[in-house]
Amino acid sequence: MVAFLVASLTLEPVLVVGTYRNDTPDRTPDLTVALAELRRHQEVTALEVPPLPRVVLADLVADWAPGRPDLERLVWQRSASNAFIARRRSGPCSAATRWACRPPCAGRC
Repeated sequence: MVAFLVASLTLEPVLVVGTYRNDTPDRTPDLTVALAELRRHQEVTALEVPPLPRVVLADLVADWAPGRPDLERLVWQRSASNAFIARRRSGPCSAATRWACRPPCAGRC
């Protein structure tokens, strides 16, 4: 659908943003084909956003969860340097984020 949209919009100024994880290309052959199709269009610009360095993630976690220096290591381990996941995991403990408030169980959970 995105490829159709990009091909159809030739005069209108439109920003289309899509995201995907590129760490599992073998599991998504259709995505690989779709991305190749999109990249053939001159109007398409592909940007790869690298993972956050640990020091940057540590600063963000400190801002998001002041007074919780213990969260930095847990968020680093469990977010894979993904800012969206890190932000979600740095909030107050709730049913959805309780895992970030406990020490890791080393596979015994």
